[in-house]
Amino acid sequence: MKTQFIFVVLLAIVQIVISCTPPKQLEGILVDAIASKKRQRNAKPNFLQLGIRYHYDTISEKVRLDENIRGIRITVIQDFKQHKSYTIINGDKCTTANLTQRFPNYPPDDIKSLGSFEFGGSNQKIIVDSYSFIFQGIPVQIFLNSKNCIPVAETVYINMPTQTSVQAIAFSNMTASIKDPSVFNVPPICSETATAILENFDPIHHARLRFAERHTN
Repeated sequence: MKTQFIFVVLLAIVQIVISCTPPKQLEGILVDAIASKKRQRNAKPNFLQLGIRYHYDTISEKVRLDENIRGIRITVIQDFKQHKSYTIINGDKCTTANLTQRFPNYPPDDIKSLGSFEFGGSNQKIIVDSYSFIFQGIPVQIFLNSKNCIPVAETVYINMPTQTSVQAIAFSNMTASIKDPSVFNVPPICSETATAILENFDPIHHARLRFAERHTN
């Protein structure tokens, strides 16, 4: 009888992990803490924290990213139904590109479960489900809140020509909704005529690479 009871409990846990469905909308800040080490003898690790405001809507198939690079404000608005990407710099310059792929799912469908555990302690702890997947040859581990499936964090290990970066992206102040849908409105300065083609764009991976690039400069 004891064996049967344990089996039932374990089966229930597995079903909860598999049935996690990410929200259709997400909004918050991607905060990235990077630890990098240059490929030089006696090189010491460097640490850097950066952030990108993130709007993700699977219903309208739109994405928006806002970041600030050395005082330059960059906004990327993407409409996957219209296959257009707009990059706005400092609010007065815009370039338009054609998107060639379908709306990117996050997390992807081919993730593998690594189990569940606690983040935090005492009354502030949350239960998270951990998963792993490979994105463009890069191993990624993601942690989802088991109650609402909102991303909590992810870790990724990136090899670059001159250094190795271990990134821990925190999904800060995430809500499962878009507070103001007008964030996806394309400003009048942007033309519908594309001057480039953007292939295989993924907003989260864009953030990973953007953080890593900034840390090498």
